[in-house]
Amino acid sequence: MQDLYDEVLGREGAMRLGRQIRESWEVPRDIWLKRYPPFVTGGPLPRGDVPVFVFHSLEPHSFGRKLDYLADNGYETLSSPEYLDVLAGARPAPERAVVLTFDDGRGSLWTVGQRFSSATG
Repeated sequence: MQDLYDEVLGREGAMRLGRQIRESWEVPRDIWLKRYPPFVTGGPLPRGDVPVFVFHSLEPHSFGRKLDYLADNGYETLSSPEYLDVLAGARPAPERAVVLTFDDGRGSLWTVGQRFSSATG
C-alpha cells in the first residue's frame, strides 16, 4: 500500500497524507479515551474552573470563528495576571472565564494573532 501512495503522491506527499490522517484521528481518539474534561463534549464545567486553550498555530478563519463563539456566548478572556489571581485565591473566577495561550512561536501566531488581538482587545 505504501508503494501505491509513493507512486501517486510521491514520497513527500505520502508522508504528508499519513501525518494528516494521524492528526485527524488525534482528537476523536483522545475524546474516546476520556483525555479531555467533560465540558469539551458538552458536559458540565465545575464552578470556578477556568479552561485554558493552547494554540500552536492559527488560521484566520478558524481562529476568528473561535473568538466569535467565545464573545457571542458571554465568555470573558482572562489575562495572565488575572488568571494567577484566580489560581492564588485572590479573586473568584468569572462565571464564564477562559484563558487563551499561544505556544511554539510560529509565524501565524504573530501575523494572525496580532490582527485579532488588535481588533478585539
